[in-house]
Amino acid sequence: MTLPAPGMGTSMTPQSRQNSPVSFSANSMPPAGANKIKLSKKAKDELKAWIKSQYSRVKGDRLPVNRQMYINYAMYKGNQYLSLVGSGVTGRLGTPSAPAYRVRNTVNLTRPLIRTEMARLTSQRPSASVIPASGSDDDLLSAQAGEQLWDFLQQRRDWDEKMINMSFWLTICGTAFVKTWWDKNLSDTMVQDQFGLPVEGDIQFGVVTPFNLFVPDLMEQDIEAQPYVLEGYTRPVEWVKKFYGLDVAANVVSKNELIETRYFQVGAANDAKPDSVLVLETWIKPGACKELSDGGMVTLVGDELTDVQPFYSHKQYPYTRFIHVPTGQFYGDSVLVDTNPLQRRYNRSSSQITESKNRMARPQLLVAEGSIVPSKYTSEPGLIVTYKPGLPAPTPLPLQSLPPYVMEEMSTIRQEIEDVSGQHQASRGQSPGGGVVAATAISFIQEKDDSLMSTTYSGIEFGVQKVARQALQLAVDYYDVPRTIRVTGMDQAFDVISLKGADISSGTDIRIEGGSALPMSKPARQAFLMDMFKMGAITKEEMLDLMEIGGVNKLVEQTRRDKKQAQRENLRMKKMSDQEYQGFLQQVVQNALAGGPGSTDPNTGFPLVDPSIPSTYPPFVPVNSWDNHAVHIEEHNNFRKGQEFEVQPEFIKMEFEKHVQLHVAALNGGMSQFGSGSGMEMMGGEGGGEAASGMLGGAAEPQGAAPGAEESAIPVEPAIAGAP
Repeated sequence: MTLPAPGMGTSMTPQSRQNSPVSFSANSMPPAGANKIKLSKKAKDELKAWIKSQYSRVKGDRLPVNRQMYINYAMYKGNQYLSLVGSGVTGRLGTPSAPAYRVRNTVNLTRPLIRTEMARLTSQRPSASVIPASGSDDDLLSAQAGEQLWDFLQQRRDWDEKMINMSFWLTICGTAFVKTWWDKNLSDTMVQDQFGLPVEGDIQFGVVTPFNLFVPDLMEQDIEAQPYVLEGYTRPVEWVKKFYGLDVAANVVSKNELIETRYFQVGAANDAKPDSVLVLETWIKPGACKELSDGGMVTLVGDELTDVQPFYSHKQYPYTRFIHVPTGQFYGDSVLVDTNPLQRRYNRSSSQITESKNRMARPQLLVAEGSIVPSKYTSEPGLIVTYKPGLPAPTPLPLQSLPPYVMEEMSTIRQEIEDVSGQHQASRGQSPGGGVVAATAISFIQEKDDSLMSTTYSGIEFGVQKVARQALQLAVDYYDVPRTIRVTGMDQAFDVISLKGADISSGTDIRIEGGSALPMSKPARQAFLMDMFKMGAITKEEMLDLMEIGGVNKLVEQTRRDKKQAQRENLRMKKMSDQEYQGFLQQVVQNALAGGPGSTDPNTGFPLVDPSIPSTYPPFVPVNSWDNHAVHIEEHNNFRKGQEFEVQPEFIKMEFEKHVQLHVAALNGGMSQFGSGSGMEMMGGEGGGEAASGMLGGAAEPQGAAPGAEESAIPVEPAIAGAP
């Protein structure tokens, strides 16, 4: 098998990943101003020699692991007759020669198996929640900022795409790595400082293939227990000159240094001229190297040693390890290790059937020697075969049909692949049939398959948790100026916040909800939602909103529109500054003293807004006649139940209460038309209910309320303590 050249074919090839900017050592270092480690010339020379010797050793130690990963990758790509020829360092991977009549069918069952495995691993994004360091208001705000920052980083850094790339190497090779680092050269126009200008440097994530990362102890499973971690990659000379400012000569052949093509093809160009520079980024724990006894990160570019940098403040490697099938060693296994022999058997059986069919279509002949010219016997239709008189005529050689078990073996092998991989119908999102439609039954069948994957799901949750913790710590360390970021929640509500590292407490922790990475098939989810609706646990609108079926969006578009309107009102009220609020109050008082619109009851002439009683002022965000009051009450109260509302100033809490109570009055038939100039006395004020009814017209039926809302019991939040 020949791997594609850089920049050609799929981006998933090891060769292209080797030469793509997965991680830049020049960008991975702590930003300017960090304390650099000073070394003498002798210490630098000894450190260079140490890195080179360790790279040579760990590269040789991992040779058996690499061969298995090569075979798995070849099986996925369809080169399924590859085998190891020879042994030891002289061994190579190649396809044995075969006679011309030999049929080599390839029915690639490995590719859909891997794609299904990837779908199971990426169908659900693990749910994260930030835990405050304490119950104080500052720590609660810090936790809220940390959770919003993690959501923003996932959305802006294409986290889902990186998880897809990671899952590809995880399922093919059994091991994959995600790198979390501070990229000082990253400039994102969506992230701005307090002056609206793009900021330089930000947190970045990248997928590192198992071919590029080396560790010294293959029996140690915890990457943090490794004495050092070495990441190797090749770069063009011009790239090195641009990012490092070094004028170095090419010292390696890029296609053979990390991804050794000699294992795929006989006569690979091992003696080709060097075309790239080998970059070795080495992270060393304290005590692992005498020249760097306190640990740190050092990069060897060709034969030049760049500045030595300390670890990030979290004191961990920036690499997070993910494994598929545990082996008790550092590198995990892929399910292909078990399915590869079955795939070969399937191809062999398919080839035997095809060969038998070919023999029957053109059977072998029994002829007397010299009776015909063999070269003139072809498979041409209607061919006339002449033979010498006096000799027996050519006759077809009797053939035996294949035994029935050969034909049955194909189905048997498919079943064995399903059993070994744990991918039955329920795992592929298909109903098992036989009348099984209940959500509990489908979930039970799927759970049997997922039990084989439970360690992988747990490993993904743990890995994402580690990445998130490192990302938040990098924000604490390097967000030295306020940054404006935009986030969109799972309910599609948007928010804009300004934060810096000091806004996230160093004691803030992030947790991944256990089991949140487990997949759930759509048939099972839909059946579960139907059962919940039949039992009355959810409404029709909620069921349709969660169904995730094409075309359902039309049915819930109106409800979503009302929800988004209410969410925008939440954003306006919570973002209201004290200056804006005071200006609003002054305008209300001036309007009331001047006898402006809405300041008196048109029926009685009594004032509706008393300048001496703030509780009679209208809300900052008005309630409209076209609002769906039931939906607005639910969305506003959902926000008031959250942690973010608890730390808001009292005047914002009061504004929420006024706004909600006005919706309640409308829903209960106490209003028909009103505008931004309306106001009413609420929350127990004398005559508040009557004033509201008189001011707002006293309609018998609310405008814009949900159908049947007047008959349903809408729970109303009690007045908040301390509000007027």
